[in-house]
Amino acid sequence: MHFSVQGDLRRTVAVLQQLQVLIGCAATESDPNLADLLCLIQAVQREFGRTAPLEGVIQALVAQDLEQQMTVRRKIETRQGAR
Repeated sequence: MHFSVQGDLRRTVAVLQQLQVLIGCAATESDPNLADLLCLIQAVQREFGRTAPLEGVIQALVAQDLEQQMTVRRKIETRQGAR
């Protein structure tokens, strides 16, 4: 597949802005760069594989997030029940 940044500039800008926010929250520096983006992509590739479909990665991450939310809620409910 060939991807062109110029093909859909508005969507490319929007995606890069979202990634900038995501990476900026995790990066130690306040101005993330393409190397930081590459590190994020490599981390996802290590966890899910280089050829993992994006939809599968997204679904797996959503499932992990939901599990974390449920764990936090259970802990809160347990603390409230102990009162």
